[in-house]
Amino acid sequence: MEIYSFTGKSGTGKSYSAARICREKHIDAIIDDGLLIYRGGIAAGRSAKECSSKAAAMRTALFNYDDHREEVRKKLLELNPDKLMVIGTSDRMVNWILDALELPAPDHRMYIEDFTTEEQRKVAGEHRMQGGEHAIPVPMGQLKRNFAGYILNPTRFFRSRALQEESGKERTIVRPPFSYSGRFEIREEAIRDIIMIAAEAHRGCIKVLNFYHNGNVSGFNLVVEVRIRKFPGAGRHCIMFQQEIWQVLRTMTSFSLGHVNIQVKDVYIRKSEREKRK
Repeated sequence: MEIYSFTGKSGTGKSYSAARICREKHIDAIIDDGLLIYRGGIAAGRSAKECSSKAAAMRTALFNYDDHREEVRKKLLELNPDKLMVIGTSDRMVNWILDALELPAPDHRMYIEDFTTEEQRKVAGEHRMQGGEHAIPVPMGQLKRNFAGYILNPTRFFRSRALQEESGKERTIVRPPFSYSGRFEIREEAIRDIIMIAAEAHRGCIKVLNFYHNGNVSGFNLVVEVRIRKFPGAGRHCIMFQQEIWQVLRTMTSFSLGHVNIQVKDVYIRKSEREKRK
């Protein structure tokens, strides 16, 4: 295995540049902030950007947790990539990661200054400091659904895959929960709109009465109270309605979802159906 070290100060755009560099050098695998990324997808590990504190994020990035370290080490042995890039803030950090994963010293050492201009690094630093933005060098759809931060560019998910592959810019911008940029909240109107759009497909079967949630984006729980029409397919419609809300919340918000519950508060029979039964 040929190992490339890629280092630079925090906030200089390393992860954002990694996809392009790997594409140019035909590097299949990346170790970045606790993740093993293989051919554009997450193969093993967990992101340090999921952690709720900077201390936990650093321990995750350095593979200090036994189960995490063993998961990534075993997956690397299984995949056995020809080339591996290890991203860190310094040569020393990369060496720690390689030691933890029982890998040899890098064959090549690369630095962010060799691939970006001073102006590009300055812009990256401003985004980090002002917006708390971090890049993960994979498409949004590949991110694990228990990601505790939130995705800043969800529309990237809907772009043409052909365009993504052509540009080599398959990256997702996120804000971790330990960001300095404050608390992320979603407006009640947005949640209501998501619920009502999902309910539209079940018009005549389900009527939304109310909803409430815990407001925690790291473990978002939602309860939707409904009135349903009594007929043989009513239960199936409720299950479909629940699944649709779940899917839209995951796609549009990237919350770490706890549960979405549908509570049936009332059941009714249409007047025409009552008359038929008489």
